[in-house]
Amino acid sequence: MTDMPALDAMIAALNAQRAALGDSAVDAAIEALRRHAPGAPLASVTGQRLRQVSVLFVDVADSTRLLSQVAPGDADELLGKPLQRFAAIVQDCGGQVLRFTGDGLLAAFGAVGTREDEAVHAVRAGLQILQSAADHAERVRHQLRVVGFDVRVGIHTGAVLLGGGAEGEGSALGHTVNLAARMEQSAPVGRLRISHDTWSLVRGLFRVEAQAPLSVKGHDEPLLTYLVFGAESNVERAAQRGLEGVTTPMIGRDAELRNLLGAFERACSQCSVQTVTVLAEAGVGKTRLRRELLATLSSGTHGVRVLEARAHPDSGLQPYGLLRQLVARWLSIADDLDLESARTRLEAGLAPWLGVRGRARAQIAGQLIGVDFSASSAVQTLDPRELRDQGFAALTELLHALAAHAPMVVVFDDLHWADDASLDFVRQLARTAPVPLLLVMLARPALLERRPMPLAGPDAGHETLHLQPLDAEQGPALLAALLQHLPRPPEPLRRLLLERAAGNPFYMEELVRMLIDDGVIDARRQPWTVRADWQDKARVPTTLAGVLQARLHALPVTNLRRCNSPASSAQCSGTARWRRSIPARLLPCPRWRAARS
Repeated sequence: MTDMPALDAMIAALNAQRAALGDSAVDAAIEALRRHAPGAPLASVTGQRLRQVSVLFVDVADSTRLLSQVAPGDADELLGKPLQRFAAIVQDCGGQVLRFTGDGLLAAFGAVGTREDEAVHAVRAGLQILQSAADHAERVRHQLRVVGFDVRVGIHTGAVLLGGGAEGEGSALGHTVNLAARMEQSAPVGRLRISHDTWSLVRGLFRVEAQAPLSVKGHDEPLLTYLVFGAESNVERAAQRGLEGVTTPMIGRDAELRNLLGAFERACSQCSVQTVTVLAEAGVGKTRLRRELLATLSSGTHGVRVLEARAHPDSGLQPYGLLRQLVARWLSIADDLDLESARTRLEAGLAPWLGVRGRARAQIAGQLIGVDFSASSAVQTLDPRELRDQGFAALTELLHALAAHAPMVVVFDDLHWADDASLDFVRQLARTAPVPLLLVMLARPALLERRPMPLAGPDAGHETLHLQPLDAEQGPALLAALLQHLPRPPEPLRRLLLERAAGNPFYMEELVRMLIDDGVIDARRQPWTVRADWQDKARVPTTLAGVLQARLHALPVTNLRRCNSPASSAQCSGTARWRRSIPARLLPCPRWRAARS
């Protein structure tokens, strides 16, 4: 039987939070709850639904002129086949093609699923489409004697109504679609233009160039847009957090930083492996804590070596992906490096640390993490289990040897997204060894649902730190730092920001950035000023809406259905897991909050 009273109570609780969260976030949350209510048919997912998506438009430039240069029978070769390749790229990057437009296509990233980085996938798809178009232009120049095949690509991120038009499930309605089309129409031939809302979600990950403000019908103020030229190499996305021109101190994490530094000192003084797991919800402060730790260690006299790897939402599909990233970043093996150069660099980097069979063991480790050494005799004699065991042993010995040479910190970030094979290796690395090694593991609490037992071995020094939202003193201190260039901010605005952020530093940054982007706060010169009508301009920023959507809009139906009966502990466990997916401030009832923890 459907647990409708519980559903009604949750919707009422969400409605009560409209002043704190804003209408957009609450509406998305309620729509998600109704769509995934106990007993709701799965088919309801395919109806009309409001989603935040990254809309991608592709258009073949001057297609009429191009088609006039070929016979009717060659039209498919000239135009049809490249559009099919573009559609395949969209699908490979996790997007959905909503429709073809004759000489282009419309796609959406985020129409289904729970990824938080849909904009990143959309931009990557756009860049791949440009490369595919360039390759096709070369083909048709030789085969059809057609010169000038090129495309424009545009992306904008915002809310759309999916399945709401005459075309049914393949439709997308809303101003977001119009803005994405404008991004494409105004892009130079052969280029990708993105809106500021999309840029705010991918900044630091791609090489971009800001463009002159773009006038768009329906907008009083010209829009900021950017041309994207390619992906950054070895990016550190966390460095792009914060507000431009504003330096803020780390607030509320001093005790945790002392714990991490203490663990490093123990690793050095005891010549032992020390492990620390840092658990926190999105935006609460894991990244800032990591940055402060590494900055403090690098400014000291320890001569510390740091290796880092970060999982991402697609990491679960890439076995040993975290290990590949760790080694590749250390040895500067870029993704676009040719295979032979990658093999050479990996062998040269690993073999000196792996003993008398160093070259063979380097090949085994390379094969494990996806560098093709299948022609190696050392690899050919191993079955999959032996390859895994020997690859783990080689990489563990490598890291221990590096730590024996100089004190080392290994940081694994966002482990809640890591593949299971990589998590198995992390647990092996966390075992005791006589080397000065600090292993820092950062994750959201969802990791505990996959790995209830600590990743650290029972014989290793281990500590778990749980980061909490900023308290009633720390939150105002961070807000004051963010608004340091705004003398005497209006008290209602200050209260609104504190209530909506609910102690989450990332949310607070994004809310302030939203006010700046929307012109509510004029940050073009100091001191900053606030518009008199700021109350009418507030909205939920795209970054915050995306996180909420990923948490709420695609909740597993099974977890809700498991709670139809109050009898078994398994059903209650399902409820607890489901409720842990929801930000704490969406659950005002203390009993719900207790279940979530």
